[in-house]
Amino acid sequence: MGKLLEIPIAITLFISLTNCINVIRDNYLEINSDTEFDIEVYHLKNDRGAVTIDDKYWFPSASKVVEGDFENKKDIIKLFFRKDHIRPIPRFADLKPPFKLVKEKGDEQIAVIKERDTIFFKLSNQN
Repeated sequence: MGKLLEIPIAITLFISLTNCINVIRDNYLEINSDTEFDIEVYHLKNDRGAVTIDDKYWFPSASKVVEGDFENKKDIIKLFFRKDHIRPIPRFADLKPPFKLVKEKGDEQIAVIKERDTIFFKLSNQN
């Protein structure tokens, strides 16, 4: 009897997540390899697998830092990320605004610039 209840719950959760992503895709501009921009970011929201930026753009929240060794670099961690302790490979959803985003058309990397430091993220849909 317990297994029979798990299937409808899983289906309901899948439909709910799919509907949420569809709403985001319908109301926000997607950032992908064809997108080009140079913007100031003041607000990030992580919403079930998608990050929305300033209520205008979206892309997958699992996008990871391309390169960077964050061990023993607490000043960089405090500058860019929401928590003192971050994942071994930080994700875009962990960033702390405000910062500047720069991306060239055809590039799969996004530059995140804050004060005098820059880190790069790779779009997760480009893995």
